[in-house]
Amino acid sequence: MDINIKHIGSNYLPTFFGSEIPALSRLLPIAVVFTFALFASACSDGDSSVGLAKNEMAPTLMNKKSSHKPSRKLATAGNYQFIYKINAAQFGGRTVRWASKSINVSGITNPSWQAAIRKWPVVRFKFDSSKEIVFAGYSDEYPKACGWAQPMWRSNGKMARCIIKLNTAIDSMGCHSTELVLQHEVGHCLGIMGHTNDGGLMDPVCCSSKITSRVRRGLALLYALKPGTKIRSKARARASSAMHNKSKAVRDDLFDPSGERLIHGPVIATQARQ
Repeated sequence: MDINIKHIGSNYLPTFFGSEIPALSRLLPIAVVFTFALFASACSDGDSSVGLAKNEMAPTLMNKKSSHKPSRKLATAGNYQFIYKINAAQFGGRTVRWASKSINVSGITNPSWQAAIRKWPVVRFKFDSSKEIVFAGYSDEYPKACGWAQPMWRSNGKMARCIIKLNTAIDSMGCHSTELVLQHEVGHCLGIMGHTNDGGLMDPVCCSSKITSRVRRGLALLYALKPGTKIRSKARARASSAMHNKSKAVRDDLFDPSGERLIHGPVIATQARQ
């Protein structure tokens, strides 16, 4: 809301008292000075109600500023290495995530599909027509894959869109269930831009129903950090230098705080059981 403050001149006085106004106008400067002196005294007096309100309000306003600082429990070297490998390595060592933890999903109206997607921790989902995570239907573009996802993000690290497709032959491919495949692909859209090897939902061969503790902790850390946070140095402790050098060469020059550029991430496919 814009507030326009207009100056009112010192000669402004009502005229409904007729001829007595000129006499009053001579007293106006004295009244203004006296009133201002009383107000200044009240503000400077530590025992006054005005002074107390001022002193009590400042810490409250300062405390409202958020820091995006993860807890010590989350900020471990292992968790940083995990989100580097499955997320930040795609963007020069910087994090990629949705700006909000409330994420819109379009194209999915089946209640059982929605229930499966809602099992993801840390974030919330709204099923409507907004184009953030988009289920774009069925395709045979990748014949051996149950489904696939392609995340896209802005050059400031904020996720912009993620497209999900399922194989037209998904029901005859040994892909377990459509619900689990969709849940898996949504995991990629949340920022898990790779696969795990821990027997859980995000393994490359579809699909266990378990969201493992490693994935839960990694996702929690990812969404405790601002989009575009540089984590290369925090993850460097044990990760191979080759992985860091490859990440830096591929994506490091794309970071831009204004977020003007749209970056198309990898197409990540989920394999059927053989």
